[in-house]
Amino acid sequence: MCTEMDRNNAFIVYSGGDDCQWKSWDLRLPVRKPLYVNKFHSAGITCLFDNASEVLFCGSYDDSLSAWDKRSLTKPVDHIHVGGAAWTMRSDNEGASRRIVCACIHQGIVEFVTTESGKITLRCMDSVLGSQMVYAADWFCPKENSIVASSYSDRKVHLLRLPSGLNKCSDPLVPTDCLSEDSTCHGE
Repeated sequence: MCTEMDRNNAFIVYSGGDDCQWKSWDLRLPVRKPLYVNKFHSAGITCLFDNASEVLFCGSYDDSLSAWDKRSLTKPVDHIHVGGAAWTMRSDNEGASRRIVCACIHQGIVEFVTTESGKITLRCMDSVLGSQMVYAADWFCPKENSIVASSYSDRKVHLLRLPSGLNKCSDPLVPTDCLSEDSTCHGE
């Protein structure tokens, strides 16, 4: 189960679950019926992400991401295969670049950029941590292309640097430091 608040409307909440559906809800309504039910994905919904625009992103166990215009939810603005269940998504919050990093469990780390309308351009897709089951990723220092990611199998938090430029990860992600269980830092 996942939930996401609409960043433009505090009364709207999105939820997704193992039933392959995501729903939008209006908390002002006395009857708890969804405003909209979406059955686009073929597997359970793993994450929802509102990037403070009119676009809602949805990740699924079907190894894909979809982008939805919140004003017209009949079909996705874009839909891409990311090679693993998209588990978390985070924006770099650096102006209009709209860069988003995504933890994709078995694929590892995916970075994409998006237009204001929600069109997705895959920028980086790398499985340097894919065998570790990556459940979470976030920007550490966007200006330096640094991200932090946690992995299930090795129980570590990894600090990684994304390659610069739109090269779709022709260069692998570069581990810079790793935080171990005892929170000590060490070089790779």
